[in-house]
Amino acid sequence: MFAIWTCVFEFKNFLLIRTRETMRCKLKFQSFQERRFSIEN
Repeated sequence: MFAIWTCVFEFKNFLLIRTRETMRCKLKFQSFQERRFSIEN
């Protein structure tokens, strides 16, 4: 039983980290696009 809960906890942690990384990547990409847009204008 304990092993199952450890697995669930690890999985949730993994998902949290992945989501955070994805958000950071999206933000970086967005700011990059905005910078390019402002340079073009």
